[in-house]
Amino acid sequence: MNVINGVAFIDEAGEKGFIRNLDPQRDHEIGLLGALVFPAHRLEEFRAAFTPPFERFKTEGGSRLKKLHITEAFKPGNEDLRPMGVEVRGVIFELLRSKQVPIVYCARRMCLLREAHERLEALKAQAKAARQATHIAIPDRPSADRIEQDLMIGLALRLDAFAEDAKLGAIELMTDDMDLPVLAGLRESADRTRSISSSQRVIKAFDLSARKQVQGKIAFTVSNPPFELDAKHLGALDILGKVDPLVFATDTVVNALKDHLSSLVAHQLLNAPSSIAGWVLRDRVWGVMDGSLDDIL
Repeated sequence: MNVINGVAFIDEAGEKGFIRNLDPQRDHEIGLLGALVFPAHRLEEFRAAFTPPFERFKTEGGSRLKKLHITEAFKPGNEDLRPMGVEVRGVIFELLRSKQVPIVYCARRMCLLREAHERLEALKAQAKAARQATHIAIPDRPSADRIEQDLMIGLALRLDAFAEDAKLGAIELMTDDMDLPVLAGLRESADRTRSISSSQRVIKAFDLSARKQVQGKIAFTVSNPPFELDAKHLGALDILGKVDPLVFATDTVVNALKDHLSSLVAHQLLNAPSSIAGWVLRDRVWGVMDGSLDDIL
């Protein structure tokens, strides 16, 4: 493993849950996974800088804050907290600019995820119907893929590219509290980016004649790719918790970006330079580009 000299604080906003549950009524919604990247050797310096706005939010929000999320200050019933929330958010944005903190993100429209899932399910059904080994029973398990996992693949690849561009050895990945199954899914997605060029999947079935479980492997290899496919600069994904100024800063930025992207017209690109053209922190975003697969597939 390369030396860890970057730390990415990750947060999500927008749609989440199982991709199989998406329907056309949610096509216009977006999912977003974003990160702030800090130099590992200066982490405490940055944490100290972001502590004052975090402490103000906690102190003035008090017991009405069910969670340490910036959105709490904008909920119905907390109208008197809104001016404070706006000011705290402004201070965090100015710190990000002055300290030149990079923002990396991956966003997806739910219509693309739903359509991709439906195409895959149709292909699986065709393959199952055409199989010749009729004595083999393949279980019909519903897909367990989550929106967050899809976003994690895109974000992990961008963070790896950022590390390459910034000449970082490795970037450690940090997130706030989340359900363990979701965390496991994110870790699995991050791990998948480490072996894109060569991977295998175990398929389990049941032999009706021999009355026993059987399994096989599907292997996939890209020979002599024109550029590096596998992520080389990603460290482990760990939970840090919510009581941290840098977690709060990331939450503030990702929610603001989600609000901006949600304001774009339907079918407008989410990961291109035009996507952030009117956003207040557009100059801190790294990695947006026209033709992103997350806007196409």
